[in-house]
Amino acid sequence: MTPTRPHPFERCGFGALSDLHTAGWREAYSALEAAQDRFLANEAEFRSADYRWPRDALRWWSRVWEYPYAMHHLRAWRARATSSTPLVVDLGSGVTFFPFEVARLGCDVACLDIDPVAGRDLGRAAAVTDAAPGRVGFRQVSGRALPLADGEADAVYCVSVIEHVPDFAGMVAEVARALRPGGLFVVTVDVDLMGGPTLGVAQLRDFFAAVHERFEPLLPEIPVHPLDLLVSDTGPFPWRIPPFGVERQVRNVVRRLRGRPLRADPRLAVHGMALARRA
Repeated sequence: MTPTRPHPFERCGFGALSDLHTAGWREAYSALEAAQDRFLANEAEFRSADYRWPRDALRWWSRVWEYPYAMHHLRAWRARATSSTPLVVDLGSGVTFFPFEVARLGCDVACLDIDPVAGRDLGRAAAVTDAAPGRVGFRQVSGRALPLADGEADAVYCVSVIEHVPDFAGMVAEVARALRPGGLFVVTVDVDLMGGPTLGVAQLRDFFAAVHERFEPLLPEIPVHPLDLLVSDTGPFPWRIPPFGVERQVRNVVRRLRGRPLRADPRLAVHGMALARRA
């Protein structure tokens, strides 16, 4: 008898190219792709011209892995949840189809973002997008504190946002404050393999320390072979910075004149964790 391969998302760890060749990923991605297509069919009714984030969010180098990863853990958690309508927080939401899919699990979703355009467009999107039996709302973030009471949230997910917060340890502490004990935290981060300033390999250790101080991993960390890593220039939707752009050439000339080392363009991998807030 051929052994059954474990589901690719039943772990913490880096996204792998081989994950995208499993039945578990294909099933999850197909459902999300259909949901995004339905969402984008009404885009003219809610999308502002000054919205500055990717509109086709799912078909992005890391999101093909991150959204299925997050949904897998949110579905499993919702099946265990005892609250009739739990509150789920989308931290750094932008305006995408994803919170509406989470709401369809029977949750109220609070989308948090610093961008007021996101709040305006999400309100319009909620008027033309089915979220039943749940609801999708928006809360504006200003300053370091999240607009949530202590222990108000039952679950929080954050998809490739927290690594862009200068004080990511402080944001992790805020998530822990707003999340009830035992609540779910699903977080994915981009990691710059070239050692960039946002979240390079060295800073990743500090991020792990901040997370594990307040959260318990629900699944083991399983390593991925370097040749199997899903990175920004591989996968179905690779993201590449043009190598000879004028802006990049000017930047490097200035750095040479100032006697500084050239800054390599980022090459990103993606890491995901499913966690429970410590009591």
